[in-house]
Amino acid sequence: MSVERAINNMNAADHTFRAALRQHRVAPPDAGFARRLKDFADACESEQIACDYAAQEGLGWEPMPAARRLPPPELRPDSGRRGPPELWTSFDTAWDDLSKALEGLSLPAVARAFAELATLSRQLATAVAEEDAGSVGVQHG
Repeated sequence: MSVERAINNMNAADHTFRAALRQHRVAPPDAGFARRLKDFADACESEQIACDYAAQEGLGWEPMPAARRLPPPELRPDSGRRGPPELWTSFDTAWDDLSKALEGLSLPAVARAFAELATLSRQLATAVAEEDAGSVGVQHG
């Protein structure tokens, strides 16, 4: 356990998070949406773990400048995103909470915000995958 390892973990998690965001930025409207949501959830979880570890190692957080941070186009409310509207409302709130945490001083707050986005994105991925599976064929009973 070391500060160097914590920094390396943060850099790796940031790279994974940016790659997950890129997937949503250039995504076609297709059946891969659930997988991209799961990848995003995994990336958020990696960020949360790296932030928690860095905080345990005594690292601080350098606040980002105040800005309007929009999610990638596929994850915005006006994108026609699939899944339960109530989960998307919570996702939008969690996205805003992450933006606020990134502008603050608390690394644990950043970790908590990423954890919340991971949880909601994972729930959305499951819901969208279930919707997609239900629309493939009609169940006969």
